Amino acid sequence: MAASRDERLARAVELREGGELESARELLLQLRSEFADDAQVAVQTAWVHDSIGLEDEAVEHYEAAIAGDLTEDELRGALLGLGSTYRTLGRDADSDRILREGIERSPTSPRCARSTR
Repeated sequence: MAASRDERLARAVELREGGELESARELLLQLRSEFADDAQVAVQTAWVHDSIGLEDEAVEHYEAAIAGDLTEDELRGALLGLGSTYRTLGRDADSDRILREGIERSPTSPRCARSTR
C-alpha cells in the first residue's frame, strides 16, 4: 500500500529537519507534482530549497504557498521566508513589500516585526 500524502509530507519534513536535504527535496518535488495546489507541500518545498541555497527555485514555491490555504503560523513563516529569500536575491523592494505584508497581516507578531528592523 502506497504511503499517503500526509505520511510522505511528514517523512519529507523529518528528512529536512534531519539535514537530509536532497532526499527531502526529491520527495517534496514529487509531492508538488501530485498536489500542485497544496500550500503545506509548497511551503515545505520552499524551505528545503532555501536550505540548499536554491533561492531562485524557492520563490515559486513560496508564492504558491502564500496563495494557498495556510495556518496563521505557516503564513507568517512563508512570508518571512519569501521576504528573506528576496533579500538574498538582491530583490530589496520585493523583500520590503512582502515583509510589510506580513506585518499588516499579523501586526502583533514579534517574529514579523523583528524581521524588518
